[in-house]
Amino acid sequence: GVCAPLNLCGSITAVGCCDLSTLAFCAAGQIVFSPCATTCGWSPATSKYACGFSGADPSGTYSRQCGTCTPNCQNAQCGDDGCGGSCGTCSGGTECTTARQCQPPCGNGTCGAGESCSTCPADCACPNGQVCSPQGACEVINNCGPIGELGCCDSGRLRYCDAGQIIEEDCPASCGWSPLDNNYGCGFTGADPSGQNPIYCPGSCIPSCSGKQCGPDGCGGECGSCAPGQECTGAGQCLAPQFDMGGFKLIQTDSAQTFTLPTGTFVQLGTVIVVGRNSTRQAFQTFWGVTLAASVIYINSVDKFPLINGAETFSIAAPDGTVMDGPTVKHPTTPSSAGAKLYWTRKVPVGLANLAASWLNPTPSPGVGTFDANSPPLFISEWADPQGTGNPAFEFIEITIVGGDGPAAPN
Repeated sequence: GVCAPLNLCGSITAVGCCDLSTLAFCAAGQIVFSPCATTCGWSPATSKYACGFSGADPSGTYSRQCGTCTPNCQNAQCGDDGCGGSCGTCSGGTECTTARQCQPPCGNGTCGAGESCSTCPADCACPNGQVCSPQGACEVINNCGPIGELGCCDSGRLRYCDAGQIIEEDCPASCGWSPLDNNYGCGFTGADPSGQNPIYCPGSCIPSCSGKQCGPDGCGGECGSCAPGQECTGAGQCLAPQFDMGGFKLIQTDSAQTFTLPTGTFVQLGTVIVVGRNSTRQAFQTFWGVTLAASVIYINSVDKFPLINGAETFSIAAPDGTVMDGPTVKHPTTPSSAGAKLYWTRKVPVGLANLAASWLNPTPSPGVGTFDANSPPLFISEWADPQGTGNPAFEFIEITIVGGDGPAAPN
């Protein structure tokens, strides 16, 4: 039946304990808290915990930490242990960092152990051309984008990445995969056979030469060149030079007639033009028993030229009136026999048109156009006057073109 004061101290005794830097002890059944200006630890003189001291009861009887705090100094060289204690102190002019590591002070001009471009950029700045990574390592700035060290080709140039920069080299001949170095280089052709490294650089112009022999590839290069004496057409094909005979005139004397070749009559070396009086190409071939080559230009004058009745001569003139060949010998007025076909064929070598010695009378061969290296740029090579009812429609005159650059001089 004795009244006793209430004890509200729990596990805290008069010996006390430390809660970080606060001293706690039990007095008259109440917990007294006393903040310490510096540290809190074991006082050997009083065998109690007190302010201004450090460490724990050496006998281990009384725990320094109030409650159940467990000190943590894993990977720490210095700093707080999390329970009011210390993980150690730094020496030799080093300082304790927030990571509880002893390091030289940042800003002393030396990038010491433990410092990096991310923790101390003042002492550990990256050199030009490099950048500090989040992990604190200096890395080369990569300005190459998708272009790698193995390179690629771009419109006659080799491009590859070296030390983070794109290097370009002009390739006068070609750019392609080098099987010797396993990368792209000048003087080679084709792509990486493995298919892992495309030949063309990303975003570059891709040449287009499919079906073309010559001409531009669309990327500043060429699809090829033509052999001497040939020209590249707009479609990228190598052909002998073409010349428009439009405006040239066939002139018939005696029974005066003139026929102008239509614009767009394009010719080249060896082209033969046949002007028929009044028959289709098919009817003409059937009558004369020939098959005109695809290169032969056949023109139906629709009963305008030639109109042969005897004693005619023929000439061909340029648009400016310059006579290029002719006048020829006169066409005979009388056939050699009834129903005969009167015709004249130019001899080779080609002689003057007005000399009988320049002509022969073999079986007609329209569309053949025989010539040699010494023949004039263009000349009248044959004409014929078939006899018989209805046959005048198949009269014709033939012109052979020799000069690939266009007729230039009269014969």
